[in-house]
Amino acid sequence: MKLTEYPYLVQSEILHNIDYRDLFLLSFVSNKMKKIIKSSQRNRFENIKSLNYKCYRNSHPIIYIRLKNGQKTDLLAVTKRQKFEGPECFSLNVSGKLIDFKFYKYYATSYFGRFVATFNPDESTAVIESIHKYNLHFFGNSVDYYWRTEDHEINIPKLQNVSTCMELWYISPDTDNLNDFFSTSPNLKSISIRTTTPRELVRPDSKFYQAECVDTFQSYITFPDIFHHFQGKRTFIQCRRVEWYNEKKEDKNTEAGPITSCTYVVRETDKHVASVLIQGDIFRFGVWDMTEEEFLRMIE
Repeated sequence: MKLTEYPYLVQSEILHNIDYRDLFLLSFVSNKMKKIIKSSQRNRFENIKSLNYKCYRNSHPIIYIRLKNGQKTDLLAVTKRQKFEGPECFSLNVSGKLIDFKFYKYYATSYFGRFVATFNPDESTAVIESIHKYNLHFFGNSVDYYWRTEDHEINIPKLQNVSTCMELWYISPDTDNLNDFFSTSPNLKSISIRTTTPRELVRPDSKFYQAECVDTFQSYITFPDIFHHFQGKRTFIQCRRVEWYNEKKEDKNTEAGPITSCTYVVRETDKHVASVLIQGDIFRFGVWDMTEEEFLRMIE
């Protein structure tokens, strides 16, 4: 007897005992099956915090979900089709585009799924866009979508409702390359970087400084010049060398923590306030999402 022929309550109970990865694969069987899964597992899907496209060290993302309890489940890997792909590939219609899929017993050490979507080099963007469109319809708008990457030499696709998070642990000495990357990228949710270069990484008007959150580990407080150009909401800076206003240079470490100081500065770009606290060898700096007038009312 087919699953679709069982009473709804029986269908719901059966599907409730199938893990997220297999539910995702099962949803490709037919539109009817996808609707049954979405309807019967609605409460269960509310436990999903985010869907992530992890694109580390290459341009081939691994798609996984993160539950609200922190548990991670791989759903699908996307990769370039090999020159001699075996006959075991099969095609599925994904949001109006035929995509070849393949099962792997072992695909990569960082991927614990079995389902892999393949593409020709000239259709990578179209394949990823189709898969994301499918994910949006299947998981809905209650899930946060993230594109996570650490490679600034690969363009980031512009996908609906997707926030981009970037880690830059190795930075190319070619600054123009980095400027070009940020100019063509969608707005970034967060950037984490590590740099020891004594020169500016990007232009002052770079979208790098427009990221909502920037977390840096840098050898020089002015490279990148976060304090001068940052336009986002939060920044965390760990710096091995801080240059004070009296030009005395010492090795310091910054720490993020509660700021109880009433000392503050006003950012010229949007007139928002940042609290500043210096105690011994600790420097704390926090940006408030409020103007000077609002800040003063708060501390009265």
